[in-house]
Amino acid sequence: MACFIKPDMDTVLAGVLAGLSQDTPLLALKEEACEGLLSSSLCLCLECGGSGRVDEGNFDHHDIAAELPCACEQAWLRFGAPASYGPLVSFASAVDAGRADRLHPAEGGASFSAFFTGMLVCEAGDLRRFYLGAGMLRDFAASGLPPGNASRFADRDPRYARYLRAWQERARLLAGISRKAVTMEAGSLLVMAVRSPLYGVHGALRQAGADVSVAGTASGPLRWTISATLELAWIVQKALPVLCLAEPGWGGPSGGSIIASPRRGSRIPMAALLEILKQVITAT
Repeated sequence: MACFIKPDMDTVLAGVLAGLSQDTPLLALKEEACEGLLSSSLCLCLECGGSGRVDEGNFDHHDIAAELPCACEQAWLRFGAPASYGPLVSFASAVDAGRADRLHPAEGGASFSAFFTGMLVCEAGDLRRFYLGAGMLRDFAASGLPPGNASRFADRDPRYARYLRAWQERARLLAGISRKAVTMEAGSLLVMAVRSPLYGVHGALRQAGADVSVAGTASGPLRWTISATLELAWIVQKALPVLCLAEPGWGGPSGGSIIASPRRGSRIPMAALLEILKQVITAT
């Protein structure tokens, strides 16, 4: 059995590397796992608490008190895997830690992230997304294609071609997202913030000129993510302890350039969040 909160690439790849199969029972959680699940030898907990407790089957990295690699890196180090998964581990870690600025597919091409995002857009239900994502990761590892330039993966299955088309349509919708964003100047830097249901807001705001981007959910529990360019990762790292004082539960990958609000949701409104960022940036 395994449990998780969100079927993102890092989470699902960690499960694949830990040996989960299509027959493994899964439990989708709304918040961090209880201690009973975290300490159970019968349950793998994937990015849902228990940071640093890999010997107990917990793969998480959001506790700011511990400097830990992404979940899939922890699973790779704990269990090992065929060498064919190595490029995917490096790629997923870069995406999860906000280092994707350095991953550039060929002109007009698409990375594996495009297919995974397209799957999340097309498919409904987190359990289904996890199982389909796991199958797609296994298939991609077997393909031998480079994750950063994966356009030919669409030829392997009509579903993958559909996922790529969904990602391309999402990119079209994101093209105008900056016009809906709240903008703020902090010193010489531009901060842009928007609430949207679309995947990929940070990349779209980065293309619009944002040095720091803030993305929030459009409905349901309010959840924030804050991302900066790799060169400005110090901003989110300095903002993290300030945000944790205001609202315990903020976290993110050690040394990364992206952080997120508590999994249960956030009570900090956009205006207050922007003010905290402005203070952090201008205080240095």
